[in-house]
Amino acid sequence: MSIRTTEFTVTFHEAFRVAESEELLPPGTYRVITDDEELPGLSFIAYRRIATLLMIPSIDTPQQHRRTALSISQTELDAAIMKDRHQTV
Repeated sequence: MSIRTTEFTVTFHEAFRVAESEELLPPGTYRVITDDEELPGLSFIAYRRIATLLMIPSIDTPQQHRRTALSISQTELDAAIMKDRHQTV
């Protein structure tokens, strides 16, 4: 099976929470890495999401801070983004 990895950033304007972190995460721009695996046996190319990682701290934070990856569901990430958008409108 083939795995495709995608990286993008998401900016939060307000502090937010995710299930994997006990802390309130500060506003900032965060790297998100996703892994999708190709579904075999189809007559077209299709993928299934197998991992979404939120890189902590934000890329706005100085490099001397320890970096870590939090596993997060795509649904939870989408909900946090939507909540942030509604709070900043």
